[in-house]
Amino acid sequence: MERYLIADFSKYAFSGKKYGREPVIAVMPNGTLVCVMLTGGPTEPHNDNIVVISKSYDGGKTWDEPKLLFRHKDRGVWATEIYMGYDAPMMVVHTYNGDCPYKELQTFVSYTYDNGESWSKLVMIAPYANGLCLRRGIKMSNGETLFPIYHTELFDDFGGFPPFGDKEFWKGTQHTCGVVISSDGGKSYVPHGDFRIDAETFYSDPNRDKNTPNSADLWEPNCVEAEDGHIIMYMRDSSKPYINCAESFDFGRTWKHKGNLNIYNANSKITLIKVRDKILLISNVCKSLGFEDRKKLQIQISDDNCKTWRFVCYTDDADSAFFYPHAAVDEKNELIYVAYENAVCHYVNKYTFDELDI
Repeated sequence: MERYLIADFSKYAFSGKKYGREPVIAVMPNGTLVCVMLTGGPTEPHNDNIVVISKSYDGGKTWDEPKLLFRHKDRGVWATEIYMGYDAPMMVVHTYNGDCPYKELQTFVSYTYDNGESWSKLVMIAPYANGLCLRRGIKMSNGETLFPIYHTELFDDFGGFPPFGDKEFWKGTQHTCGVVISSDGGKSYVPHGDFRIDAETFYSDPNRDKNTPNSADLWEPNCVEAEDGHIIMYMRDSSKPYINCAESFDFGRTWKHKGNLNIYNANSKITLIKVRDKILLISNVCKSLGFEDRKKLQIQISDDNCKTWRFVCYTDDADSAFFYPHAAVDEKNELIYVAYENAVCHYVNKYTFDELDI
């Protein structure tokens, strides 16, 4: 394993608070590594959030200084995926109103035709995938593309818009998960699935932990195709420190929501990828819901389609807070890149298939 620094946001003047979040890494067709990250503003969500990009031409050893890629004059901007399964790499970019708990999310896409050196003008995503947060896409064995998604729903009155950070900011809303599927190369999408927590039961439970961020949210889903047509979705669960799961056996058309698994997760992003006949899970295996407790970021591998997991390694110091992993696979050179961060520094680990027993 080789570890390299992608970016140290304490050195850049994108915001007063040296803040950078959610690296999304991809290997371009010519081998260039591209990583996009969120920065700007004192936190996220915030209307000053922007998307910056950094590239590596030497297998992740060195990276150019992050440069502004997308900004909106009134709204926050955030990139969640670089999908490699269409004719050209496609970046998913969202704008949002950081002052609104419903987010007022709008979804756009941009393409690169020169291995990440330039990106096309943002255009709104095809119907019916707008207003949804698209996560890591997969090309299924039937040739279709599936994106796991989440969106925010209001189950209470409109109410006011308390400032972000207020304990009432998310009151009356929840995140729910599903998928959108394209059978025409991204020209259109069809939504399926609806996975949620019973908000009324959750909020009425007198024994629940009422400390932030304990809420009735399922979000940041990640899918793999375990076998032909068998799709497994793992979700971040803000109500309990465990991964939440749903499963489909018909290429994502119908689903069974299985609920919480006996796998700890510290209310943080999960990365689930299939490499050959193995499935890798990269997550914070901690029985905690606090931001500062996102520790023990580790790689586990399943040889039996997510039935059992074996520990492989920690991505970094197990007792330090590192989180938001994103992975890119280089099949040609039998390499896996895992990017992660601590809200200031973004790193990438480079593993050979042999090192991970793939």
